[in-house]
Amino acid sequence: MHGLSRPYQQFNYHDTAEILHSILQKENIEKTFLVGMSMGGYPSQHFAALYPDMVKGFVALDTTPLGLKYYSKSDMWWLKQVAPMAKCFTANLLRKSMAWSISESRYSYQKMLSMLKPLSKSEIIQQMQIAYEYFIAENKDVDFLFPVLILVGENDSTGKVKTYCKEWAKQTGYPLHFIKQAKHFANGDNPEQVNKEIENFIIETVRQERKNYPLYCPKCKQETLIEVINLQVTVIKKPDAQTQSR
Repeated sequence: MHGLSRPYQQFNYHDTAEILHSILQKENIEKTFLVGMSMGGYPSQHFAALYPDMVKGFVALDTTPLGLKYYSKSDMWWLKQVAPMAKCFTANLLRKSMAWSISESRYSYQKMLSMLKPLSKSEIIQQMQIAYEYFIAENKDVDFLFPVLILVGENDSTGKVKTYCKEWAKQTGYPLHFIKQAKHFANGDNPEQVNKEIENFIIETVRQERKNYPLYCPKCKQETLIEVINLQVTVIKKPDAQTQSR
């Protein structure tokens, strides 16, 4: 969609998930954390639905959830109108209005303009179609068992992103943290808080990981199942007393 990946023909989110899977396989990465920002949250969720055992955790940054229950018929109708309405703008006005609407800081505004500058008006509209219309076509119910953190700019006014994120957190119990002094481009407006939130999430998720190991005793010829958390060992299953006395 950006840089050397253009032009991207016959886009769909399922393919992006499979491409990510092939990259991880090539790099011999068996399990990873996903961070999906805005439109990037959709390939992340599709990947997680297809390969949940490869996901340690997911950070949803200024994105919205997969799930049929979150979007009304009215929502879906309006999402389909975004790209057609964009045709009414000149290319320059479209770039500026998009950059302004998602940015709280001057840095984010300039960064977004620089990202949009290489794209023609038709390419920008095509990306809008992918972000909104294609999302609707591939939306589905998902259930994630790994940890999820939702981050959203406190001033995010892009569509109903903030509303969807609140409902997402309410329906699932996922923690929702607001990024201060930030709009939709939260990682550009307040990178310090975003990076700290992600870092803390990864540290806490790893800390909570529980590993069970069989420990063999040559004297009693029995295996004991132990649990190791942060180098602290807990016995889960001991050999019975009769076996130990032999």
